[in-house]
Amino acid sequence: MPKSVFARTDKFPGWWVLSACFTLLSFSSGLGFYGLAVYLQAFSRERQWSVSSISLATTLFFLVGGLAGLWIAKFIATHDVRIMVLGGATLGTVALLLMRFVEHRWQLFAVYILYALGWSASGMGPVTTVVTRWFHVQRASALAIASTGLSMGGIIVTPFIKWILDT
Repeated sequence: MPKSVFARTDKFPGWWVLSACFTLLSFSSGLGFYGLAVYLQAFSRERQWSVSSISLATTLFFLVGGLAGLWIAKFIATHDVRIMVLGGATLGTVALLLMRFVEHRWQLFAVYILYALGWSASGMGPVTTVVTRWFHVQRASALAIASTGLSMGGIIVTPFIKWILDT
């Protein structure tokens, strides 16, 4: 009988999945949740827009992201979570790239809606699903480790965004 080209290991691969979830949440929160304050400041300074009008876009971001979570939960209950995460990350990346071309407030609202959909599709909901599917033992610890990525995004990613925008 031929041997498999894939070596069998007794090591649990869930820890690699957990580190990917931690990293995903770090970038998701650093660019999305915490990054919105940096974008607000940049748009206010560069476009001379009022903080209140930009804050309305931020409110819209969280409203759309929260409502999208309802559909995302139904989707990942019956489909592969990777489809949602990859689609969300792609959508979020496109939205971030489009921010560079925003000239009018309505464009900011449209880009923030697009970004909210991507952020929600590659954020806490899908990550929680992945972690709970992989970890039956030590589930609480695994969720705590993955969720720490949210804070790490604010500590590492957001200052990096600020530095990029200031240079």
